[in-house]
Amino acid sequence: MIIDLFPTSIYMDSFELSQEDHTNLSQVKLSRNRDQCAWVSSHIHLLDWYQSIEVKVRKHVEQYVYNDIGLSRGYNMQCHGAWLNRNDKGDYTEIHHHSNSLISGVYYLSVNDQQGRIQFYDDKDGLFGRYFTVLNYTEPNNRNSHRANVECKNGTIVLFPSRLKHSVAPNLLEEPRFSLAFDYTLEGIFDAMVNKVNYVPVK
Repeated sequence: MIIDLFPTSIYMDSFELSQEDHTNLSQVKLSRNRDQCAWVSSHIHLLDWYQSIEVKVRKHVEQYVYNDIGLSRGYNMQCHGAWLNRNDKGDYTEIHHHSNSLISGVYYLSVNDQQGRIQFYDDKDGLFGRYFTVLNYTEPNNRNSHRANVECKNGTIVLFPSRLKHSVAPNLLEEPRFSLAFDYTLEGIFDAMVNKVNYVPVK
C-alpha cells in the first residue's frame, strides 16, 4: 500500500470571457518587466470593468479553495492583484513564486503549445531532496518528479498555491502569447491556540 503524504494540488478548468471582457483587456497598457523578458500591465483588479471578469475567476477560486482543498468558508477570499501578460517571440518568465498571497492563478487568453508552457517546481526538490534530483527512474510520475509542466489552451484557468515556484518557457512563435494572472489572499481570523490574528488585506 502507498500513502501519498502532503500532496500539492493544481486546479484546472475552462470558461469563456465575453467579447466586452476581451475588448477591455485589449486596451490595457503594457510595459517591459524589470527583467526585460516579457510585457506586463500594472494591477487592474480595482478597475470597474474588471469586476465582470473577477466574478468568473472567483467562482473557480472558491471551488478550488473551499470544495477541493476544504478550507473553512469562515475565510473570505480577496483578490488583491491582477495583471495582463504578453510574451513576444523569445519572451519567457523566470522561476518565481508569489509573496503575500494564498492562491495564484492564470487564465489563458491566446496561447498554443509552442508559446511556452507553465512549469512548476517541487519545493522539496524531488522525493529524495536536491542532491538526488538526477536519479533515473523507469517511468516518471508524480511521486518521483521534481518539476512538471502543464499544457494550456485558450480559455483554460490554472490555480495553485502561491508559494509554489513556477516559470514560463520561451515563446517560440512570432505571434504573441497573452494571459491574465491574479493573486488571492484571505480575510478572516487566524486562531492558532495561543495567538489570534484578524487579517484584513489592503486593496
